Amino acid sequence: LTREEAEFERERRKIEAIIRKYSRPFTKQKRNYYIYYDYGFNGVVIDVYHLVSDGIPYFESKEIAQKVIDEIGEDRLIKHWFRVKE
Repeated sequence: LTREEAEFERERRKIEAIIRKYSRPFTKQKRNYYIYYDYGFNGVVIDVYHLVSDGIPYFESKEIAQKVIDEIGEDRLIKHWFRVKE
């Protein structure tokens, strides 16, 4: 990796560690909150699945998902986790 790629990966792994700290496995027929980037809205959104697992990190509540966004920072999350270029 180049120095820039390595720094990007280091930042992405820090974010992943925070997400893993608060996430839990998908639980069928319960509320499974997740975070995604909405291109139309141009921002991070919290939504819920009950019966579909996409293999992404899930959270127990909307408040926990919001805590993850707040702790990481929306801009960092967009750039390093969702890899959205400006």
